[in-house]
Amino acid sequence: MSRLEVVGETLRHALNALATAAPDWLRSCTTPERVERCGFRASEFRLPKSQTGRRAWAVQTGANGFALLALAKADGAPLTVRDVAALEILRQVWVQNFLVENGPEGDHVEWRANDQVPPSGRYIGSPYDAQARYASKRATVWSGYKVHLTESCDAGAPNLITNVETTTAAVSDDATTSTIHTALDARGLLPKTHIDDTGFVNASLLVEARERHGIDLIGPTRGDRQWQAQAGAGFAARDFAVDFTRQRATCPAGKTSQSWTPTRARGTTPAIKIKFSVADCRACSLRSQCTRSISARRAITIRPEAQNEALRVGRAREQTVDFAVEYAWRACVQGTIAQGVRSSRLRRTPYFGQAKTHLAHLMRAAAMNLVRLLRWLSDEPKAKTRHGAFAQLHALTS
Repeated sequence: MSRLEVVGETLRHALNALATAAPDWLRSCTTPERVERCGFRASEFRLPKSQTGRRAWAVQTGANGFALLALAKADGAPLTVRDVAALEILRQVWVQNFLVENGPEGDHVEWRANDQVPPSGRYIGSPYDAQARYASKRATVWSGYKVHLTESCDAGAPNLITNVETTTAAVSDDATTSTIHTALDARGLLPKTHIDDTGFVNASLLVEARERHGIDLIGPTRGDRQWQAQAGAGFAARDFAVDFTRQRATCPAGKTSQSWTPTRARGTTPAIKIKFSVADCRACSLRSQCTRSISARRAITIRPEAQNEALRVGRAREQTVDFAVEYAWRACVQGTIAQGVRSSRLRRTPYFGQAKTHLAHLMRAAAMNLVRLLRWLSDEPKAKTRHGAFAQLHALTS
């Protein structure tokens, strides 16, 4: 839903809940005209088309919502009204979408600009499921949850789902890797090797998986996005010799760094900022390959030693044939996700709330495991990846 639809539907949801909990009180507080405005589903085709009209509609809806909250808190309101959960959702949605400004003529409701609302991880996008969150992945946009499946992929045994993790849609994939490992450890199901895609792999997790759980975490790492690495003609951070013991780095021209400062990348990730001398960089014949800074001073940001080494080893491994062969096993869980989507509507749930949605995911995973075990016990071979006739034609002739 759009923000306008969210606030409209939230107010309607609260009114419907109050109409059930305290119908006589609500009838005394409202008028038939309010039904025409708030009694029907909020959808784009009912909303004003002009920006001015839409803003006025939002402000009026906000004023109506604040008035309802005030009535519910008034001394004459029945006690049952205060226990209506939909009112608390209304309050939270109104805080996220409206401002109340004090003026000489009294309080004035203002519609928040888009950059004034909370990030998707906290923004309530539906009054019917306050835990659901908005997310997008390439061309797919949804509001709800994510499911992460982990499965065994041994050649001599059936592929069985060993862990099901359900998060809100706004939670990043790499934020669940540690949780998955902890859950597997608690049930004695830790693998020696865990094959993941890029979203579940970073330098910190490579180290943590090995040191905490003894897991070799395998997956494509994120590439270096600096222009020097992207162009392939400049000096990227990997081209600098780093001495962690002496806390200094040496550039490709042989100059040593001037400063070594522990910091945090994006405010959360431990990192080290290394800067070189302005005098050395200005006089360097390799400057154009190293920096575009006006001051001609080069600085690089690297991870702490263990993470930096894990990232270096991981990126080097990605270039080998052995990595390609081992990473091909990743196709197993991709097939499992496809099977879940097609056979059990894995991406749809009839439940509200993360706990019930997780239960639905668990039941579907259990059903898939049962089917796989029955097929294994009946000596049915594992299915192979299907290829179209055209692809097979070229495979046979190449």
